[in-house]
Amino acid sequence: MLSVALIGNAFANDLSGTYKCHINDQIDETFEETLIIKNNPQASLPKQGYMSYDLEFTEVGTLNKYTGFAAASGDDVAMYFESPDKNTNNRGVGIFSVLRKHKKILL
Repeated sequence: MLSVALIGNAFANDLSGTYKCHINDQIDETFEETLIIKNNPQASLPKQGYMSYDLEFTEVGTLNKYTGFAAASGDDVAMYFESPDKNTNNRGVGIFSVLRKHKKILL
C-alpha cells in the first residue's frame, strides 16, 4: 500500500500539487518518493468531473525519476508511469482513491 501525505492546502477537484510518498514495494521494499501532479487542462473536463494530469516521481536521496500521466473521475485516479532512462524497463500502473477527510492518497 502506498500512502501519500499532502504537503499543500486541502485540495478541491484539482489534485495538482506536491506529495510525499511512503512506499512499501514487494520488490524494492520501503522507500520515499516525492510526487508532483500537474493538471493537463487540454485533456481535462472539470465540469463533467474528469481530470487529466502529468506526473513526476523522484525517489528521495537518489537520481531515480519517473514520469507519467493520470486520469481521474471524482476521487478515483488511474495512473501510468515509467523511467525516462532508456536502459531500463521500469514502469507501472496504479489505481488510487483520494481520502479528502484525512488529506491522504492511498494506493
